Order: sequence, then C-alpha cells, then structure tokens
Amino acid sequence: MTHNHTPLFSAFATPAPEEWWANVRAELESDDPLSRLSWNTLEGISVTPIFMIDDVPRKNHLTAYPGQAPYARGTTPLGYLASPWRIRHRLVCGDGNAESEIFRAAESGRSELEIFPGSSEHTVPILRDVLARALDADVPVILNAGAQTPAFYSAAVSLAEQSGGTFSGGTRYDPLSVFAGHGTIPGGIDTALRLAADCVRFAAETPSRARIIEAGGHVFHDAGATSTQELAYTLASGIEYVRALTSHGLSVDQACASIEFSFSVGTNFAFEVAKLRAARMLWAKIVHHFLPTDPGSKKMRMHARTSRWSQTVYDPHVNILRGTIETLAAVVGGADSISTLPFDDVLDTASELSLRLARNTSLLLSEEAGLAHVVDPAGGSMYFDALTDDVGNAAWTLLQDVEARGGFLRSLVTGDLHTAIRSAAGSRDEMIAVRKEVFVGTNQYPNLGERPSPRERGASPNASPQSELAVPVQEEGVNSVRVMAKAFSEGAALLDVLIPDAGTDSIVAPLQAYRGAEVFERLRAAVDRQARRPKAILATLGPAAWRRARATFASGFLGVAGFDIVDHPGYENIDAAVAAALNEDADIVVACSDDESSPLIAAELVSKLRAQKKDILVLVAGYPKNAVDALKAAGVDDFIHLRANTRTVLETLLTRLGIETSEVAP
Repeated sequence: MTHNHTPLFSAFATPAPEEWWANVRAELESDDPLSRLSWNTLEGISVTPIFMIDDVPRKNHLTAYPGQAPYARGTTPLGYLASPWRIRHRLVCGDGNAESEIFRAAESGRSELEIFPGSSEHTVPILRDVLARALDADVPVILNAGAQTPAFYSAAVSLAEQSGGTFSGGTRYDPLSVFAGHGTIPGGIDTALRLAADCVRFAAETPSRARIIEAGGHVFHDAGATSTQELAYTLASGIEYVRALTSHGLSVDQACASIEFSFSVGTNFAFEVAKLRAARMLWAKIVHHFLPTDPGSKKMRMHARTSRWSQTVYDPHVNILRGTIETLAAVVGGADSISTLPFDDVLDTASELSLRLARNTSLLLSEEAGLAHVVDPAGGSMYFDALTDDVGNAAWTLLQDVEARGGFLRSLVTGDLHTAIRSAAGSRDEMIAVRKEVFVGTNQYPNLGERPSPRERGASPNASPQSELAVPVQEEGVNSVRVMAKAFSEGAALLDVLIPDAGTDSIVAPLQAYRGAEVFERLRAAVDRQARRPKAILATLGPAAWRRARATFASGFLGVAGFDIVDHPGYENIDAAVAAALNEDADIVVACSDDESSPLIAAELVSKLRAQKKDILVLVAGYPKNAVDALKAAGVDDFIHLRANTRTVLETLLTRLGIETSEVAP
C-alpha cells in the first residue's frame, strides 16, 4: 500500500495569528480581548482561554519524553501501556463486606485493597480473616491505621506468617498528616517519626518491597486548601520525611523508596491534572538536592483519591459525575493508583451499588475510553503544558516560603500553614456563598422534590482518625516494630501491644476537615426538619419574558434552602397574586417582573399583603438599583439576584422565619 503524504489541508491558506486576533477584537469590540477572556484563580494564576505554540515555555518538562526527568509526563517510558493504574479499594474491618470487596478487587486483576483495621477486641480475628482471604485471592494489601499503623503492620506480618504465608503489602503511615489533622499524636511527633524509620527498616527484612510511608495531601485538601497549597505542603511533608528518616540512619535512596505521595483530586479538571504532573516534576527537583546515588529515587510514586471535600449530601447521585471527572483527572495526570470514593461516601453507609460504580469508573476509563492504551494522555496539550508550568511555579514559591520558615513541622507548629489554608478556605467559602463556585444540586440547580434530608456519615476512614491507644516504643537502637511483631508471634493480644495513651496534649491547632457544600446543606437540613415547610409564592407579573426568567431564577435561589415553592405562569393582576399568597398561607412572596415594572408592583404587593398578614416577607427578584432605597422604605425585605450572597440572604430569611440553622447538621 502506498501512502499519500500530501498535507490534508494544503488547499487552505495557513492562517496567521494576527487574523484570528483581529476577528476576536471585532467580535468582543475590545482592543484588549485577552484581559476580557482571561480568568484569575484563587491560586493567583491568570488563565488564558487559548494557547498558541509560542505561548508555551520550552522547558525541560515539556521537551522530555515519558520516563525522562523531570517526569512531568510520567516516571516510565511506556506509562499505562506497560503498567495501568492500580484500582484501590477501601475496606473497613468489621463492616461485614470483606468478602465482596476482596472479590471485587480480585475480579479486575489490577486492584489493591486498603484496609482500615479499627481497634476493637475483634480486630485481630477480623484482620487475620481479611489477610487470609486477600492472600488466597492474590490481592495486594495496604494497611492504614492512622497513628497505630506501625503496630498493625507488625500484627499483619505476624498473622500472615502464622497462616503459612507472607505479608507482601505496604502501609499508609502518615504521622505528619495525623499530627496536622488532630493537633497531637500518641507519644509525640518525634516518636512517630522514629517509628516511621523502624517501619522502613522492618519492611526491608520482609519479602515486601511496597511503600511504607505516605506523604498525604488529603488533610490540606479537606481543610479547603487550593491545589497549589495542597501540592506545596504535601511536598514539604515529603521533605520532612526524608530528613527524619535519614536522621535515623536510613540513606536518601532508602527514604525516597519508602515514600508514596497521595493527593486528593477535585473537580477543577485541568488544574488537578496540572497538579499531579507538576508534583512529579517538583519532587525530582527536590530529591536532586538530597544527592541520591540511585537516579530512580527522583521518581515519585503517586496515589490519587477523589475528593471528599467536593461531595454533597443532597442530590448525592451528582457525586457519581464528580467522581468520574476526578478519576479522569487522576488518570490524565498519570497517577500510579487511584481510589474513587463511592457516591454515598458521606452518607451513613456506602451501598453495594455505589461501591461497584466506584470500581467501574476506573474500568470504564481504562477499557471503554481506552486511556490505559495511551502513554501520556495529556502529552502535547499546550493548555496542560502551560498550566503545569504555572501550577508548578506557584507551588514552588509556596514551598520555598515553608522552607524559609524552618520547614514543614515548624510551619505547622507556628500556625503559618493553618493561617494560609484558612485564608484560602475563607475565599473559597465566599465564592460558594455567592455561587461563583457551584455545587450542582446544592447551591445551584437544587432538586426541589428531594425529601427527606439524608444523614451524613459521622467519621470517615479517610480521615485516619487517631486512636485512643498508643504504641510502646523501645529505646534508641532497638526496632520497635520488630519487637511488636515478635510479641504477636508469641501470642500477645492486641491490647498487649497497644497500650493506653498517657495523654498527649495538643501542641498545634488541628486542621479542620469540612466539605464545601456543608453550609448550604445545613440550611436545607434546618428546613427539612420543620413540621411545616416554609412556603414561597412567586408573584409573576408584568412582561412574560421577564417574569418567567425571574421566576425561574427565584425558584432555584429559594430552592437551595428547600422552601416549598408555588409558581404560576402569570397572574392577571396584583390582587390575584395577593389572593393566591393568602390562600396558600405563604411565608414569602417574591415579585417577579422586569426592573422597570417591579418597583410599582413590589410596593403595591407589600401594602396589600401586610394589610392582611403583617409578618409575611416580600422579596424582589432582580436589583432595580434606582429604586432599591425606595423599595426598602416601602417594606421590601430583600433582593435576590445574580450578585446576591445566597448564603447570607437565605440565613436571614430563615432567621426571620424563626428557623435555627447554626446547630443543625446535614
């Protein structure tokens, strides 16, 4: 077969960038269209809407191939072609779903199981059973017991040996995240870091070559950090681990080989892809300065987990879509393993359906979308390349600031990290309040018929909760994890190894985990708990196009709080709207009309409604700025419009209606 190499579009003239910009300037009627089209992020990055080849800086991470330093395009030459991402399942011991979860993990042939053991008297028998089943199914296991991980790791090794096998899994021991999230850790952070070194040395004596230490970004992400803050502070914790491990006698290569980084992935797709690509690039740069002897030490091992911060209690099936976007971002960003949270993870219990959908999200992206057949899915995109550079530079600046302040632990103890994250979270919360950051189904486009309020899960295994127990630690030079394993092999019970915590005072303020949608969920939950749901009448009057547009907006605005909304195609006159409101015993009436008509309509509505029901609230959909003061003087209670602070308006309305919201949990 002969191939015709004639350019496909040779019949067309090559367009010049100047021609395109001329067309854009004409369409926008602006001499500076880029300033009109660009948008600024909380990370301090200005994002342009289009990229030309000359806009992308030609730096090493852009000219390198996959598997070449600095590894923005992946740490192996063939990427997912040779090693598709691992699908990580979560199993909480005692939930009763061990058999099905292990079966699910074994079914795909490329899964691994993350186990949260718990700390009851039944933990050891349950853990023994889970490990035996996983061993039979040839499913890799990762243990995550928060501050108690070293003890449970020693128990797992011992239990596996008693069953005639070997524990070939790893752990997710992240004492820095526990310390940051709880403000304390059993035995103190110095002891915990020494235990980390003991775990790494103990693992070297076993057949396992799995990672032992996790440098996790979830504690920052779940506290509302930006993508660049999560990246910078996670890398800073990685530096802290390398320093701690080497100070306890391990080499730089041993330290780096023991660490797996773990990031949360939110719904801001392009930024999350750029964050993961930049993470590998920056870690290679960091490790280079530690002077490793093995070039492979510069390669980051990365796990990604879909965001709990972005999940919602209301309209929870939208979480399926969020999880799909987030999993896709993790794949395109090149994560080595991925956990997709079930869509009902924030509810009382994850269902069999949600667990299966979570697993199938990765399988669909791999098998049907074909992303496992591409070495670097983001490769060649000028947008991703430029954004990777921008995110990397912003994170590097933050990281240098942490280092200048004395490093990760010092910044944690002084509260500098908390201050920065709280500032970012406050800005995000304000954007959510005015609906510039949207949670579909919660602060925008609510499901008006959703009843009743679901219950939020109390504790999540993702938070790596601190146990009330503390591990016994041997004197310097004795491996505490080896001592624990020997005790288990000689028949010690769990409580013989996990002794009560003597009480370690908090020395840092804990980073408070929350979800972005919580404030709106609290408002709706308060309404859902009422015996009678507050009723709002939409007084649709005036020009048809305007009244329908304003009524649609008002319905969505008030629906966020779960009000019972009564709409109407259009009342013949004000008296008809007043009669309908009184007949329905409405608590709120919203004047829905155009800006020209609404001042007269609203003033008359207030007069006629208050004559018969003094406590009725009257709102105006829109903001007729020339008449606002007059309408307030006439008795209009508030205005709902695009620039309104939705949270504040709804909180005020509920307070006026005598509904308490501050102590109500979703």
